[in-house]
This record gives sequence, structure tokens and C-alpha cells, in this order.
Amino acid sequence: MNPAEALRLARRVAAGEEPEGCEGLYAALLELRVSFRKPASWYERALARVLLGVRRVGEGHWLVPGLPGDRYPLYNVWLGREGRYYCDCYVRLYGWRRRRAVCTHVASVMLARRWEELRRALAGDPGEAPRQGPYRVAGQRDGEHDERALGELAGEAPLHEHGAVEREG
Repeated sequence: MNPAEALRLARRVAAGEEPEGCEGLYAALLELRVSFRKPASWYERALARVLLGVRRVGEGHWLVPGLPGDRYPLYNVWLGREGRYYCDCYVRLYGWRRRRAVCTHVASVMLARRWEELRRALAGDPGEAPRQGPYRVAGQRDGEHDERALGELAGEAPLHEHGAVEREG
């Protein structure tokens, strides 16, 4: 799959579709939306990276593919001992801003890990113990999450009606 195809498929998944081979990905995305209040394009870029193949290369270390507009073809993401994620883009130009705002490289690892847990559960193989609680990112305070996204999952007004997610086009 090329990046343009991945972005098109990511938009479909973000809209609630589950194309063949993507079962459980939308559910994983909803969990990510609970933790982060971001524009739709942020979620789509994270989804596209997952669809292109986030690769685990070691204990707590992943390689994340770049997309059109990225400066590098691959990014390294690590999960620290304290349970926080770090990306090598945080130490590059404007990294302080991406760290504070959470980059889509880290989001794609979170999404890929949760999707894998859900696929195992759907297949009847629990694998590792499921992750507990909200996602944590370097720079994010403990217990910080988006209450409005929780409300959307509970059937309240969609995020864009709260101004939490930008509408497309």
C-alpha cells in the first residue's frame, strides 16, 4: 500500500467504516479520541501510519513510517520505563512543540498496539494483559484526558459540535 492509498483508507476508517482487514481499528481509534482532542487530520495521519506498518523492533521500540509532508522516511518511538512515550521528532526542529502537542508518530504506536490487542481479543487469543487506563505521553499530566470525547462515546453530541475536532471541508 502506498501513502496515498493509506490516507484514503484512513479517512474511511475515521468515518466509521471497517474495510476488510481493518476490523477493530475504528474501536481502537475511538479509544485514542478519548485521550486526545485533535483535528480529524491528526487521527487520519496516525491511522495511515498504522496502515503502512508500524513495526516493533525491540522491547518498547517501534519504527513508524513517514508520510508525504514529513521530513524523514522513518521515526523512532520508545515507551519509557515510566510508561510514557517518546519520539525522536521531539529532539529535532520544532520538537518542543510536537512533544507538547503529541505527534502522530506516537499516536500511531498507541493505535497499533491497541488494535493488536483488539484483534487478539476478536480471535479469542488474549495475548499480553490488556492496557489499563488512558494513554500517557511525555509532557502530558497524569490523569489528563478529554472529558468531551468520553461524552461522545457515551452517546452525547459529536466532538466537532463541541469544537474539539475540526470538520473537514
